[in-house]
Amino acid sequence: MDPFEQAADLMKANKFEQAIDLYSIIIDVIPEHAPSYCWRGVCYFRIQNSNQALTDLLQSITLDPQMHIAYYLLGLFHNDLKLFGKAVEYFTFAISLEPSDYNSFQYRAHSYMSLNLLDSALSDANKAIELNPNASSYNIRGNIHSHMDNLYNAKSDYEKAIELNPEFTEAISNLATILYELEDYEGSVNTASQALTTNPNDAESYNTRGLAFKQLGILETAINDFNHALSLSPKYTAAYLNRGVLYREIGEIDKAITDFNTSLSINSKDHQVYDELANIHLNYKIDYQAAICCTRIAESLQPDHAGYLYQLSNLYLNWNTFDDKTISKYSYLKYYEEFVVDNVLNNNEFLNRFKSAKSFSAKAFLSLFDLMRTDLRKIDDKLILYLFIGSSEYLSYPLTNQSLYFNDVQNFTDKTTDCTLLFPFNQNLTIRPLNFNNVRVRSLCYLESRSEIAKFHSMWDRYANGHTGIAYELEIDKRWLIKNKIYAGKIKYIERDKLKISTESPEDVIQSGLFTKDVSFKPEREWRLIKFGTFEEFEGIDIGWELDIDVAGIQVNAIFTGLNMAKSEKSRISKICQNSEIEIFQMFQESDGNLSYEKANS
Repeated sequence: MDPFEQAADLMKANKFEQAIDLYSIIIDVIPEHAPSYCWRGVCYFRIQNSNQALTDLLQSITLDPQMHIAYYLLGLFHNDLKLFGKAVEYFTFAISLEPSDYNSFQYRAHSYMSLNLLDSALSDANKAIELNPNASSYNIRGNIHSHMDNLYNAKSDYEKAIELNPEFTEAISNLATILYELEDYEGSVNTASQALTTNPNDAESYNTRGLAFKQLGILETAINDFNHALSLSPKYTAAYLNRGVLYREIGEIDKAITDFNTSLSINSKDHQVYDELANIHLNYKIDYQAAICCTRIAESLQPDHAGYLYQLSNLYLNWNTFDDKTISKYSYLKYYEEFVVDNVLNNNEFLNRFKSAKSFSAKAFLSLFDLMRTDLRKIDDKLILYLFIGSSEYLSYPLTNQSLYFNDVQNFTDKTTDCTLLFPFNQNLTIRPLNFNNVRVRSLCYLESRSEIAKFHSMWDRYANGHTGIAYELEIDKRWLIKNKIYAGKIKYIERDKLKISTESPEDVIQSGLFTKDVSFKPEREWRLIKFGTFEEFEGIDIGWELDIDVAGIQVNAIFTGLNMAKSEKSRISKICQNSEIEIFQMFQESDGNLSYEKANS
């Protein structure tokens, strides 16, 4: 057998050291044999001799600059070392030599994703699928969609990957994670269990299933799954964190602290663990000073985290006593003293706590609004939403102004649970109550299809004033929202006793503070628009956004007039809509009592 082929067979059989010996013999005989350098480099990499691997791979392209496979392998090599910028360079060389190389597109997509260049990553993943629609490419594109918070697209890609390869554990595990994020906890449990049938040693699937069991209230099984994950992967910090959180929630505080400390011994810069320790000090040991210190550590590791800034503002405001022995009191917390932020544990910081509270409050809001602007980029370019109006004063407003009128939040009927972040008495955030006169809110509805408008009985009765009003189908340009400093978000409906501001993440602050509502309102399917101005309490900082474009405002696609709308109002609407492409429908009641609609005057 040819020595080169024999070496290749040894490599395929995972006999890397024997393969290296044979490739070395070939190189001694033929010093310019680039393929032998290339594949010897791969063998060195497989036995974790990275320096020699890189030397051999670089020598192969020095001898043969057109050696496409060597550039591809160098890309994989740097990907594995997490040197993603260099990986992109080598994959790009490989693609220039072989434009149909779907593998290079696929793994360059992974590199771009790791660099958070998500648009480039998605473009490469699409190209890889176009060239070769295999399970691995769909799985990578699913990961990219997940990073972009396009969860349903990610779910679809993972499902396609599994369809192409039903034994693809990674894709099945990823799907379980997405189902968990979509709050389909039973689906997540079932899918994670499926992953474990294909690979019983998949620690990540045990961790995901543990989280889902926890949400379903099956706590002992959840703990068992976290235990399994850690027995398979003793340095799996996420499993320690998740088990610690569960222990904290069931009151096993000492066990929780042990898990958090173990996690920190593996990764001493995990900001989430410090946040959890702050939670313990705040809610169980009632020590604001220790909670402040842990939260300051978390914020120093994750700068501009609105949740931590919001929490710090609240903590400083309620910090009533100073104890210079705090560090020694909590010496059982590993790595606690190492990351203590300068000037946190001193009397001067205590004396200036109210000033600090206000500063953290301002920073929290600035961080939130920056995140909101980023989030707006993720929604569709055009939103199709529905507006129900009963007051004749505003019936024609969207038509005549290409805009919307916004309500004063101070007029909300349920100030304790609706838009809680906008009410000072729900926050305890600042020394002076914030002036929210420049904040306005507009509530709209989202439908799966236009035909659903006939089923919205409560909206017609309550907001269209007993069918005397009107419903608009509106097309809203995302750029118009950004230009006018308007943030858009879908309402999440939860039980009333859980309606409070969560600071676990910036996204949680936004969702819980601005976009949650009592579950009794769920039939309304609200999509809320919030228009912000300048908060003078923040030294005149404008927390809105500027976009220098000329973009049309609200476009009215269709109008639906209520069953009991006065003829004079219908006539006024018709006149305004003359010479426009707006469709006008009128609601009517069918013989079976159900609502429907038809073209006006048809």
